Amino acid sequence: MIDKLPPLALPIAPEATETIAQPGGSQLVQVRLIRAPRERVWTAWTEPDQLGQWWGPAGFSLTTELFEFRVGGHWVFTMHGPDPDPASRNPGAPRDFPNHVVWDRIERGGGSGDGAGAAGPWVLGYRHVQADSVESALFTSVVTFEERDGHTLLTWWADFGSNALREQLDRDYGAARGGRETTARLAAHAEGAGLDETGRADGFRLVLSRILPVRRETVWRAWTEPSLLMRWFCPRPYAVDRCDLDLRAGGRFFTHMVGPDGWQGDNDGCYLEVVPGERLAFTDLLLADWRPAPDPSMRFTATVVLEDAGGGRTKYTAIVRHATAQGRDAHAKMGFHDGWGTATDQLVALAAGF
Repeated sequence: MIDKLPPLALPIAPEATETIAQPGGSQLVQVRLIRAPRERVWTAWTEPDQLGQWWGPAGFSLTTELFEFRVGGHWVFTMHGPDPDPASRNPGAPRDFPNHVVWDRIERGGGSGDGAGAAGPWVLGYRHVQADSVESALFTSVVTFEERDGHTLLTWWADFGSNALREQLDRDYGAARGGRETTARLAAHAEGAGLDETGRADGFRLVLSRILPVRRETVWRAWTEPSLLMRWFCPRPYAVDRCDLDLRAGGRFFTHMVGPDGWQGDNDGCYLEVVPGERLAFTDLLLADWRPAPDPSMRFTATVVLEDAGGGRTKYTAIVRHATAQGRDAHAKMGFHDGWGTATDQLVALAAGF
């Protein structure tokens, strides 16, 4: 258990993760200066949809089954490895790694519990446990978030209880390398809300990425058949009561939304790309047949990518690009992750009835 965090005096490079493992010690420590505000890095750790965009070494993805962000709360999730599972009966199914975390510390400003404050480092503490024995930790971790001139110095301790176990996990599973890759993914996400398709930092994007327990062709139908899209596209109690889906590049993508107290709103746009079963791209900057929109409401382009994840599942990635970082941040504050996440949950629930 990590009761007291030792001081670290290290020269931290802005684009590198420093890994510390004391000879004969039980701890592994990752340190990185992340060029993003502390609030953004904290949010990347504390919202499940954001965790799904960076948690794990390169090539891994994540499915969260339960997320209770409070002291004593549980986070139950499965990491999906990049390599096929040789023991699976489904060819191409990824190797899955079930995980169970219990939150022990949530401190902002040096206080305890769930309160917020400004002074001192912010701290998260948790333990990895076995599902049938949540009182006994496999290992414990503490993460500190320190303000550094508008950036965040992140220090991530993991205590394995013994040097032998730390060395074994490093030898068998590449714990140190995996930690560096995970921290690098976190930095890329926090600094630029993810990476573009070429792997370069893209500061104008918001991304939702999940493994859905739904076949790819079913997800495609939900996005492209008007009678289905109207049943899931808006987080309830909002709804779509009519839409126009002209599935071609340059075709119209229109939805009319209704909400509580008589609220109504139009979203009129244009498809940029339609690859059946694989990819949709659309924008509100253009109307049908490429006519510039006179007054776009959100000023964004969105891309939805569907990939087979094995076992009848779909890797579902929604990427929303904005003209400016300020536009991205405004969309995030409006509730991008909650809104798109809830709508995706509704899509999955709808698909279960097919």
